[in-house]
Amino acid sequence: MVVLGSPTALANTLYSVRNIFLNSITLAAGGATAVAALAVINSVIGLFDAVNVGVGAVALMLSSIYVGEKDRNALNCLEKVSLKMGWLLAAIKIVIIFVFGKPIIALFGVEGEAAVMAFSLFAILAVNMPLNDVGKRDAILEKLSFNVTKAIEI
Repeated sequence: MVVLGSPTALANTLYSVRNIFLNSITLAAGGATAVAALAVINSVIGLFDAVNVGVGAVALMLSSIYVGEKDRNALNCLEKVSLKMGWLLAAIKIVIIFVFGKPIIALFGVEGEAAVMAFSLFAILAVNMPLNDVGKRDAILEKLSFNVTKAIEI
């Protein structure tokens, strides 16, 4: 049972270590104002990432079923639908961030320079999120030499 949870525990540990380094660098480069802005962004991005994780978990579950059933057509359809939904959700997130970004940041009580900095980070992340998601997917599939049509032989 410990072995099953090890990858998740390791990922969470490395995520925490990354945040320690990121906060240290941010504090040194931008001071307390930059750390406050980063804290707001990390909280909000956590909500947006929940959607990405959910879509990925469902796609992984369905693809496992389709591979087991050797259903190539369903795998192709799943890839198309997951890509379309991924891009649609990314577009929705971008609109939400640009339209409601400032009020969302204000909910955290951040004002002045920290609010401006937080919105700037928010805008950068809004554009980066879909590119990052697609980039990760493509990199993983390329490294695995994965091709949906060749994934299973029927």
